[in-house]
Amino acid sequence: MTTLRGFVTSLLNHEKIHLQDNSTERTFWTKPDRVSNSYEMRKISAKGRSDKRSTTHFYEYHWAANMRDTKWQHILSWFWSLMFRSPLQSPSMRLRLLWAFLWFIFLSWLTITGRFVIDWLEKGEDPFSGMTVYRAFFLLLPFIFFILHNIFIGFIGDAARYLRVHVDNIHQREQIRKQGIELLKALHKTEDYDRIILVGHSLGSVIAYDIITYLWIEFNKSIHLGQKEKFKETSDNDWNCSFGGVSRTSQELKNIADWSLKAKAGELTPEDAIQLQKDQSKLWQKIQYERKSWLITDLVTIGSPLTHAKLLMADSLKDFKLRIAEREYPMSPPTLDGKDLTYPSGGGSSFLHHATPFAVTRWSNIFYKGDFIGGKLAGNFGPGIVDIETSYAGSTFKRIWSKISPLSHIRYWINEYTDQPSPNSKEAQAIKQLYEIMRLNDLEQEIYPKE
Repeated sequence: MTTLRGFVTSLLNHEKIHLQDNSTERTFWTKPDRVSNSYEMRKISAKGRSDKRSTTHFYEYHWAANMRDTKWQHILSWFWSLMFRSPLQSPSMRLRLLWAFLWFIFLSWLTITGRFVIDWLEKGEDPFSGMTVYRAFFLLLPFIFFILHNIFIGFIGDAARYLRVHVDNIHQREQIRKQGIELLKALHKTEDYDRIILVGHSLGSVIAYDIITYLWIEFNKSIHLGQKEKFKETSDNDWNCSFGGVSRTSQELKNIADWSLKAKAGELTPEDAIQLQKDQSKLWQKIQYERKSWLITDLVTIGSPLTHAKLLMADSLKDFKLRIAEREYPMSPPTLDGKDLTYPSGGGSSFLHHATPFAVTRWSNIFYKGDFIGGKLAGNFGPGIVDIETSYAGSTFKRIWSKISPLSHIRYWINEYTDQPSPNSKEAQAIKQLYEIMRLNDLEQEIYPKE
C-alpha cells in the first residue's frame, strides 16, 4: 500500500493547494477490496468534493507477485539478446551509452580472464601472488555480485522476463495479463463507476498497455455499428450486451478516422493531439449506456519503457513496423482498415476493428528528460499520444538536474504519506501535471450529459 498511498496523497494534496483548502480533515480511507479475488488488495476511497470531483477509488494491481523465481539466466539471456541489437533503435543517448558501457565491461572481463588463464597455465605463474589486478578483481567480485544481485533480480529481472517472449516467461506474462483483465472486467461489472483511468509507471505502463489491448478484443464486438437500440442484452459477444447509437456514418467516428488519415499522412501535430483527445472523449460518450459500456477513458503512462519499444518489443525496426501494420500493437489514433476503422461482419453488421481502443481512450504520457527508462511515445505508438515533459519544481539547478539525473525515474510523486501539501517539493510539477492529465475533476454530469 505504500506506493499507492503516496500516489494518492500526492494527488489529493495538490488538489488542496489548487482549491486553497487549508483544512486538516482526512480526505481518504483504505477499505477491503470486494471486486477482485485477492485478500491482499485494498482500495483507497477518496471522498468527493461538491462540484469539484466525484468520489474516487484507487486500486493498485500487484502484478509483481507473479514474478517469482527469477534467476540470473533470465536476465543474462535477455541482456545477451539486446547486446547484439543496434542501440540506434533507442531514442535515448544514455541508453546507447549504457549499451557501449556494457560491451566495455564484457570485453574487459574477457581480457582479465584471458590474461589470468595465460599467466596461470602457460607461464606457470601464480596470478594471486602479491596484490595483482587479478587478486583485486576476484576479491571484489563477491561484493559486486551482492550489489548487482539485489538490483538485477529485484528490479531488472521483472522487465527481463515480461519483455522477452520465451518459454520460461510465458506463464508469468499470461498470469499478469489475465489477472489485470479480470480486475478491470470486475470493475466494469459493478456498474458503480463513471469512468476508469489506467495509470502505469515504468514496466507497469507496458502491462497497462497490454491489458487494454487484450481487453478491447473482448469488447469491440459489443459496439454494434448501425444498431438502432442504444442498448440490448445479447449472448453474441464477450460483453453479453450490445451498444448502439453509433453508426459508420456517425460524425464522432468519422472525426477519429479523419485523424487517423492525417496521422498516416504524417500531418498530425502535437497541437492536433489535444483536439484528438476531445474527439476521443466524444466518441467514448457516444457509446455509453448507464455505466455498462467501455469505462476506460484514459491511459496515463509515466516514465514508460515503451519509448524503447523498437528495441524491446520487436526483433528489428522492420519487425516493429510490420507489427504496427498488422495491428498487433494498437496506435493512437488507430490504424485504418482501408479508409475507416471498421470491418463488416455477417448479416450486414459492422464493428470497430480489434486494434481501436484508442478511438475512445485518450493516451497521455509524462516523463523527465533525465529518465533514461522513460521518454516520448508518440514516435512509436502514434502522434495522438500527448507527450508531456516535466521537470523538478523549484530552483534552476533542480530543473537542470531533472534533465540529467537517472533518479528522476522514481520522482514522479512523493512516495510517502503526508497530510501537509508540499508545493515546493521537487515532485510538485510532475504531480500537478499528473492531476491534470488524469482529469480527476471530470464530474458525472459532464461525463454522461443528458440527451
